[in-house]
Amino acid sequence: MTASLQTHAPRRIRPFIIGFVLIVLLAASAYILNPYSGTRVPAEAKAMIREERQAATKARAEQILAAVRAYQAQHNQLPADLTDLVPTFLPGIPTSMNSTMPFMYVVDPKKAGFVIKWEAFANSYYERYWLNKDGKLHADM
Repeated sequence: MTASLQTHAPRRIRPFIIGFVLIVLLAASAYILNPYSGTRVPAEAKAMIREERQAATKARAEQILAAVRAYQAQHNQLPADLTDLVPTFLPGIPTSMNSTMPFMYVVDPKKAGFVIKWEAFANSYYERYWLNKDGKLHADM
């Protein structure tokens, strides 16, 4: 009886092992075949190289900067947040081409200035960028 248990036990476990191995192989092949598996960028930006995405994102941040300046010229104050710019100054709030995270608009508590910030996850590296009120680009990598 002991010999019959030894021959049947592996047969019961074998389908689970085969299934597990197939799942691991499928997941690994999907990760390897996707060149952007380590990044979180919008679908429209995946075909762009890193420098193109950075340039496109900076251009979008500059659109926000121009809209903030126009709002400030018209209302003599900074907008409270980016939604104040829609639809008069921007058709919608642009998104970053470097990340699925939205642009951030931070006003100085004294209302003296502001920054437009965005983040990038390029090949598992975390980078932060921001434009100040004068349009100067800063980076923290």
